[in-house]
Amino acid sequence: MRILKTGLFIGLAMLGSCKNETPIDDLPLVVHTLPENAVSVQLSAIVPEDDTFELFYSQDSTDNYGAEKSIRTALQGSGSIQQIYFVLPDSVRPTNMRIDPGDNRLQGKMQIEKLKINYYNDSLVISGQEFFNHFRASSHLKVDVAQGTANPVVQEGVDYDPNCYPNPVMVTALTKLTH
Repeated sequence: MRILKTGLFIGLAMLGSCKNETPIDDLPLVVHTLPENAVSVQLSAIVPEDDTFELFYSQDSTDNYGAEKSIRTALQGSGSIQQIYFVLPDSVRPTNMRIDPGDNRLQGKMQIEKLKINYYNDSLVISGQEFFNHFRASSHLKVDVAQGTANPVVQEGVDYDPNCYPNPVMVTALTKLTH
């Protein structure tokens, strides 16, 4: 009888201690999403050395870029594919964008796997093999268009500034996506 009373007491005590807790099935599911009208750019790439990538954008279909219309993202080097994200301000409707793949003079061969640009419920996806058909690389990058790779070209006495300017096909595709 003593064991039965002790068991009953412990059972009631346990029930009483949980009375203010919400059951796990009733807790809200938190889903992190980008703001509805934000433009996000995701570059999937293998970048072997630590570096900083930068995305410049304009809203008038020109190559008029400036620091006020740019987003920088630092990344750690890796031999694996990594995601490099840029999130533009809510009110931006870009019609042109330039990607600067790093400023590390000692960077190794970079492999572009995919570029994805999201706008509302639409997206534009460019494969690594198509990347350099949509962007033209500066003289600071030696590219293999078929492989989607870029190797830094460093010249003594010349500032290292690798960048990828959009080709007309990219400007057209981006304008179609955001307008």
